[in-house]
Amino acid sequence: ESKRAMTVDDLVAWKRITSQLISNDGKWVACKMEPWRGDTEAKVYNSKGKEIASFMFVDKMEFTTSSGYLLITQKAPLDTLESLKLKKKKPEQMPMDQLVIYELAGNQQNAIDSLKAYKRSEAADWIAYQRGAKADSALYVCCLKDMDIVSFPAVADYQFAKDKNILYY
Repeated sequence: ESKRAMTVDDLVAWKRITSQLISNDGKWVACKMEPWRGDTEAKVYNSKGKEIASFMFVDKMEFTTSSGYLLITQKAPLDTLESLKLKKKKPEQMPMDQLVIYELAGNQQNAIDSLKAYKRSEAADWIAYQRGAKADSALYVCCLKDMDIVSFPAVADYQFAKDKNILYY
């Protein structure tokens, strides 16, 4: 086998690890990889080093405190965003983020589209989030175990209490 020097194309395609996480129980590892230009990807591995899942267009990711779930915020593909910017679309016309809730042990996922923002409880597997345009101020509270959702209208701000599964809004 002959060796060859790296080319500019090789460098452009090269992906660097920009974020890595280990779950609290040490059973799961997630890493986010980014090319110099293009869409990001996240891979999830079990404790034996076997890849169990892969996600594209990843912005942020975090494990829940229980290590039962990985929460992934996804953006639209880069070429879509660039195309809309060239068309001088206003911020409210741009695609919104999506939250993927990945159950690690069950290898299942749920998605919440049109995500404005979310926060997670540090004491239990609960999240609170808001969706849609700025005019929509409803707060959705979700138990990740059974995906039961309760909503509250007209919420300006919200937060989970530290070390307690209490939400104030």
